[in-house]
Amino acid sequence: MTVSDGSLQIGAGGTTGSYAGNINVTNSSDVTFNRNNASTYGGVLSGNGILVQAGTGVLTLSGANTHTGGTAISAGSIVVGNSNALGTGAATVGASGTLDVRGGWKSTIYRSRVISPLFNYE
Repeated sequence: MTVSDGSLQIGAGGTTGSYAGNINVTNSSDVTFNRNNASTYGGVLSGNGILVQAGTGVLTLSGANTHTGGTAISAGSIVVGNSNALGTGAATVGASGTLDVRGGWKSTIYRSRVISPLFNYE
């Protein structure tokens, strides 16, 4: 799937909404996850767009994402399971969001990402 000049919202603030395939985000578009429960996205997000976590739930990113627009967490949490889950670009965490870093990513967090202001470092 390609998202160009717009936004793809997955979920509407409830417990449903998912997408299992790869998503190419172009023209600085975004893919917004908006669920209030735990969910996982295992596909690959590519292109120059941004990934947004807007729901109050927990989103686990298990794919090797390559998007260059960064990641924004305005609410809820993103659980990062590998060093490529956030793609490239800044990871911005709002006052109502958290970034939960797990696995072998600890050694690279300070060298390759801007994280502000809150995240869980386990």
